[in-house]
Amino acid sequence: LRRNKASMFVWAPIPKCVEHLGSLEFAKKLLVEADVAVAPGIGFGDYGEGYVRIALIENDKRIRQAAKNIKKFLKQYDGCEIPEDKEEVQMLKVGIIGVGTVGTSV
Repeated sequence: LRRNKASMFVWAPIPKCVEHLGSLEFAKKLLVEADVAVAPGIGFGDYGEGYVRIALIENDKRIRQAAKNIKKFLKQYDGCEIPEDKEEVQMLKVGIIGVGTVGTSV
């Protein structure tokens, strides 16, 4: 995912290894198990299913923490490939810019 310069939102596809959850359940699990808040795509209509909407509003420290939390969360699912390559990790960070961790002040 590339940083969107025209909007404060990014639409990110749900990873293949968890797409069976659907966007609502995936978003709920991220919130409860990874302390990361995203908006489920289904809330924006049928064409939003399979995606989550991410707000581009957080500082770098919170972005890094959210990336770590998501990475840890995805490790529990078979078939989730966690990027180790620096370029792939950077793409992951860019993809989750603005994903805030729950329970911290803004």
